[in-house]
Amino acid sequence: MARTAVLPGVDQVNSELTKLAEQYVEKRDQRLDVLKKEVEKKNDLITMMQALKLTEYHDEEANLTISLKNEVKIKVKIGSEDDGDSE
Repeated sequence: MARTAVLPGVDQVNSELTKLAEQYVEKRDQRLDVLKKEVEKKNDLITMMQALKLTEYHDEEANLTISLKNEVKIKVKIGSEDDGDSE
């Protein structure tokens, strides 16, 4: 990460604070990348459900239930877990 000049009103550079901020930005960027992939997979799932003209899908063997509430909302449940996604 490129260093910039010290901001007015800031007396000194705190290398520990800079390191923590850089670590935070790295983890944030990783999370955003994962979120982007999650959204892509969600859209793939919605597209396939629509192509198959399904609003409900259940796979007993995988203990999986998918409910397509409308064009933008989908709920995926595996076992007793719930992704909580209601967009």
